[in-house]
Formats: sequence, structure tokens, C-alpha cells
Amino acid sequence: MPNTDSSGLSWRKSSLCDTNTCLEVSHSNGLLWLRNSTQPEITVSCTAAEWESFRAALIRGEFDDLAIEPTP
Repeated sequence: MPNTDSSGLSWRKSSLCDTNTCLEVSHSNGLLWLRNSTQPEITVSCTAAEWESFRAALIRGEFDDLAIEPTP
């Protein structure tokens, strides 16, 4: 079973992120980790298989109906 401790991870965000409210990612302990840069104490982890399934669904457009219009 993978270790679920996310402390000490090195976080990355998209180069397109021009604000401090970005989704950040990291990987360690056999898991991919996600967090919101505005609430770094809250993390979510997933396995490589779970991430690939989610990523493929994004590419196929399965979540396009959930798009939120940016605020001015």
C-alpha cells in the first residue's frame, strides 16, 4: 500500500497559470498528488491508473459541460 503522506513534496503548476489560484501537482510514494494553491493543506491523491483514466476523459471532452466562465 502506498504511503499517503504528502508532506515535503515538490509542487508544480501550469506555465499558463498567471495567478496564485492554480491547481498544483506532484508525485511521490507511487501516487499523483493534487492541491489548490490557495489551500495547500488540502491534498488529494490518485494512482497512475486513476490519473490516466481521468486524463483520457478530459481529452475526450467528457467534462466539457462543467466548464465555468471566468470572472471579469
